[in-house]
Amino acid sequence: MKVVHMIQEPIGFIESRIRRVQGQIRAMKDALESRLGCKIKDDHECLPWLIRHASFLRSRLVEGSLGMTPYRRWKGRGFKTHLAEFGERVMYYKPGIKGKDKMENRWSSGVWLGMCDESHEVIIGTLMGCIKVRDVKRYASEEDQWDVDRFNSFKGVPWEPTPGSRACEIRVKIHVPRLQEDIRDRLTGEPRPYVARRFR
Repeated sequence: MKVVHMIQEPIGFIESRIRRVQGQIRAMKDALESRLGCKIKDDHECLPWLIRHASFLRSRLVEGSLGMTPYRRWKGRGFKTHLAEFGERVMYYKPGIKGKDKMENRWSSGVWLGMCDESHEVIIGTLMGCIKVRDVKRYASEEDQWDVDRFNSFKGVPWEPTPGSRACEIRVKIHVPRLQEDIRDRLTGEPRPYVARRFR
């Protein structure tokens, strides 16, 4: 009987943590639905990102029995990065565009889906897939922050950030494959006759 008691205690501890994460997920989903003014379906692509971000927030912001967050025990310092709300429409700096085209807009809009665990890069949902970026700006008014059409149009899930790609890694850029008719054959010149030359 003593062995059974030792096994049940850690199981109860884990189940209590699972219930807390589930409560966090429900609260975030309810807040997101009130912001957008619509019901989120069970098969929406945002739900896997929401579950991921809920665990991220609890590990960074919720203090444990020792008075420290899991992140502080891991890194030795607190988490001080500014966050946007999940599902919020934000502006992000396009990666790899600096110094290429000075007349092109370097900022674009996307959906905030969370942050990477180790690098703390922001995960942005776009029409072509999910990417990770460094620089993000929030819109000033709530009308610009919450866009239902933009939210429902982003693509990608954590195990397939770029639709149609087998890679599960979140990329900095999304490479769109070109159509076959757009790819031209390599031009080959006419062969020249061999001419022997001597050195003087």
